[in-house]
Amino acid sequence: MNKPKNSVLAGVGIGSILLLSVTPVRTKAISMAKRLKDKLSSSDSGGGTPPIEKAGHSNPHDLEDNKMLDEGATYSVKYYNKKEQA
Repeated sequence: MNKPKNSVLAGVGIGSILLLSVTPVRTKAISMAKRLKDKLSSSDSGGGTPPIEKAGHSNPHDLEDNKMLDEGATYSVKYYNKKEQA
């Protein structure tokens, strides 16, 4: 089972070595890799700010947020009770 896999990997390796031995192809491949690296690194950096403004424990004086959290907790309990009674 490993022999076909190994031969394919060896063929790909030898083919890439032969292809990259040609100077114009090698310079194109290097420039393409650099552009891809720059594109990926620029999309990863979000400026260092997290996307969520409010996370963690809610402020006890934020009544609207506490109401939303309370409704969310009761929803799951009601759903569970409804499933158990059915």
